[in-house]
Amino acid sequence: MRSSGIKRKRGGQKGHKGYGRKRPVRVDEEKRIYLEKCPDCDCRLNRSNTTKSHTVENIPGIEESTVKAVRYHTEVQWCPKCKKVER
Repeated sequence: MRSSGIKRKRGGQKGHKGYGRKRPVRVDEEKRIYLEKCPDCDCRLNRSNTTKSHTVENIPGIEESTVKAVRYHTEVQWCPKCKKVER
């Protein structure tokens, strides 16, 4: 704590350059994920071409030396009964 008694907010401070983990250069596998039925009403969901993507890097233990990167494409789907978007 500073001598003036003012605490800084958690996280990056204004004016500082952001830092994050870089995306992997090579993706080993790509998977498309979707739901068959709505988790709330059990109604069949309408499929779409709209996706949201994220990449996961599986870092192995000591005995293995290769990192495997998997990119998941999650479909944004619509429930006609609940009138909600499922992601």
